[in-house]
Order: sequence, then C-alpha cells, then structure tokens
Amino acid sequence: MLSITKNNRFKFLYLLALNILIYLNYKTFLLAFMFFIFVLIKESLVLNDFESILFKLIPINYYFNAIYSTFKNNPNSSFFWDMQNFLHYLRCNTGPYVNEYKFINEKISCPDSIGYGPLVEYIQFTFEGIWEVTVLIGILFLIVLTVFLIFTKKNLYLTVSILISPGFHFLIFSLNTDLIVFLYIFFLIKTKELEYRNSNFIILTIITLIKTYTVMLFFGYLIKFIMDKKSKYAALTFSYFLFNIIILVYHYYFQNSLLPSPLSFTRSFGLLHDLRLVFDNIGFNEVGYLTIGLLIIFTLFKNKLDLTKLEIKLSETIIVDKIIVFFPLCFLINVYANWGYKFVFNSLFIYIIYTYSNKLLKILFIFTNLLVTTYYSIGWGFTENLYNYFMITTSKLFFYFYFLLSTYVFIVAIWSKVDKK
Repeated sequence: MLSITKNNRFKFLYLLALNILIYLNYKTFLLAFMFFIFVLIKESLVLNDFESILFKLIPINYYFNAIYSTFKNNPNSSFFWDMQNFLHYLRCNTGPYVNEYKFINEKISCPDSIGYGPLVEYIQFTFEGIWEVTVLIGILFLIVLTVFLIFTKKNLYLTVSILISPGFHFLIFSLNTDLIVFLYIFFLIKTKELEYRNSNFIILTIITLIKTYTVMLFFGYLIKFIMDKKSKYAALTFSYFLFNIIILVYHYYFQNSLLPSPLSFTRSFGLLHDLRLVFDNIGFNEVGYLTIGLLIIFTLFKNKLDLTKLEIKLSETIIVDKIIVFFPLCFLINVYANWGYKFVFNSLFIYIIYTYSNKLLKILFIFTNLLVTTYYSIGWGFTENLYNYFMITTSKLFFYFYFLLSTYVFIVAIWSKVDKK
C-alpha cells in the first residue's frame, strides 16, 4: 500500500484532498494529515515544487476555515481577546477606561491585574482604538508567518505541522503577547551564534519584565557561558539574571500580584497542572485504572518497543548551544501550568533538534505538536466518553514522552560540552 504513495499523481491527489478535508471535518483532516506525514518521512519522500505549494496551502486554508467557522458557529466569539485585554490594561494606566470588547459586545472596566510582569504597570497606551491596534498586530503577525511559510524549504513538514498545531491555533486566535516572545526566540534560533550582547540582554530584560518566564533564557545563557569557561560573560549574565529575579520576586511575592495558573482538561498543560487535575478533578481511582491500562498496552507491545531506534545526533556546536540556552525556558513551562498556546515554545525547541533526529523521532515530534493540546479535537468542555478519554490519554503520553526526551537531549548537550573540554 505504501508503494502507491510514491506515485506523484497520488501525492497530488492526496494533497488536494487534504486541502478540501479542512473544510469538511477537522478530526478526519487531522488523521489524514498525520498519515501523510508518516508516509512522507518513513518512505523519505520529497515533494516537488507544485506539491510543496499545495502543502504550504494547508495552513492558509486551515485558518481561513477556522476563522470562518468560528464566527459562523459563534458570532460572539472572544477572538483576539488576550491582545484586547493587554492593550486595555495599558490604557488603564492613563486613568479609568471602559472598553467594549469586540464580538463579545461587553463593556469591561479596568481589571485589577492581568497576570503580567511589573513593567506593564508603567507602560501607557494612550490611543482610543484598542481594537484597531489589535487587528493591526494580528495582520502583521500573519504576514510574517505567511512570508516565512512561502520561503520555507528546510523542515517543511515540521513547519506546516507547527502552524496548524492546536497550540499555534490557540496563539493566533487569542493573539496573546506570547507571539512577541515567539518571534524573538525564533529570531535567536535562526542566528548563527549565541554570544553575549548587551543589546540582546536589554531586550530580553524588557520582555522578561512583561512575560516573566523568559527569565529562564538568562539561566540558559549562564549555563552556556559557564560550560564555555567564559567567566566574564558568565558574571555579566548572572547579574542580568539576578536583577530580573529580584524584581520578579518582589512583584509576585511581596506585592501579591496575580500569577496565572490555568486548569483545564483540553486547553492547558504542564506537570503541576496535571497533578492538580488528579487531586482536584479526576481522583486516584481513575488514574489507577489508566495506569493499569497503560501497563497492559506496554506489556502487549514491549517486544515491538525498541528505544534504541529513538536516535538523535548533536554534531554541531551551535545546535548544542541553542539546546542549552532554550531548554530551561521550555522546562519551566512544562513543569508549571500553562494555557495551550505556550506549547509553541516546545515546538521551537523541536525545530532546533528536528534535523538531527532520525525518522522515527521526526514522526513522533510532529505527532506531539499535533496532539498534546486537545482543545480543537475535543472542544471547550470535557464530556466523559471513550473518544475523549482516548484523546486525553494520547495527549498526555505524547507530552510526557517529549518532556522526558527533551530533558535527555539537554543532558546529552551538556555532556557533549564536557567531552570537548
């Protein structure tokens, strides 16, 4: 059967069908897309120029349909809510201001807190057109993504998979300010070196005092400079790190500022998040049944599970450096509780190591991007049925597989630095 897929006509028709399936049924499209990715990677198939265009059209059709169907089913959708909320809070720094949020048609007064870092208390947004600026930011973000997609040749399968992943979908629809962090980190990933620059650390400090979790990038840089025995840069990096930590501790602990900790079956993830789900919502009986089920599956397929096939080769120094710098941020995100759109930072980490992974890992990485967040495959709420339990279980398996593997890759990167000394 797989030999048929090597036929160019089959690939053309399948890609055409994928672009059509987007408009018919999300779950069917997702399954068909995953099958196609599996075949492409397993059989080492390469798309020709025209097939690549059809493949790149998938995200465009995906979001066109997503936006259309969202407003068709719910005209009062909270589209671009996060950015409206963020700009509204900055507008409130100039004085009391009631904002009418677009589409939900609610007039909301200034919120007490939005869970951001201390710098948002001092930034003032003086314009009246909160929605107009929100739309402009959304359009600019989509233009940047479209231009990148058009010119993408390397890691095309992964890139398209990330763009249509639930985490990225969530990020675009909420237009959370994490998109700024995403673009900043993506720019760093595309650079050829990660050396000390005051200008970069000043920008990172500004971002950290808004988004908080990026403080772990300083920690990543600190580890890199210590491993490289660059004591001067290590000391300077530690100064930046300590400066930011002190301000953040004062903001969240001594000023009792809100630190968001979402909890949802389908819209959030993280180790502490899952522990809270177990204690507060699920209970240990259900977890026990789930564990028994997983043990049975493992027993039945243990002979087919060959972990030696999960191979990754870190040969380039710059790739090792990027892993060391960016892993601490992803680790913090994965340990804590976060909305699903923050999984895009794990997608960036996967982007770093994807080229150096074997076929099996590449498939698993793409499936991880597509399945960890179940917001769009299950929905807003959680109904107890076999399909939903299967999707939740699958999402957790892929998340913890990635969580453990990324930690292992980080350790390997550290060890490779030690070996070169």
